[in-house]
Amino acid sequence: MRFVFAGLVGLHGLLHLLGATKAFGWASVPQLRSAISPGVGGLWLVAAVLLAGAAIGVASSARWWWWMAVPGAVLSQVLITQAWGDAKVGTLVNLLIAVPLLFMTL
Repeated sequence: MRFVFAGLVGLHGLLHLLGATKAFGWASVPQLRSAISPGVGGLWLVAAVLLAGAAIGVASSARWWWWMAVPGAVLSQVLITQAWGDAKVGTLVNLLIAVPLLFMTL
């Protein structure tokens, strides 16, 4: 189950690279209809790095994974709200990431 969760978090992080790709013009991303400025694209890139790092932490059973997952999921959700029409499904993934984080604090 740990690896499934790590894969989900990692895939979510990789999908954030689409925002950076569109913002910096690295490739055409027709799936994203909203305009993304380079500054916001940098935030999409930060979210991708944080979520990918959290996925690596989960997969390796590192106790620190959550300190990357929390800001990554929060930043992810902020970015998703700005591109709601294109990225609203990411909210479900952020909620799935939040579940184990909530159990860690109980």
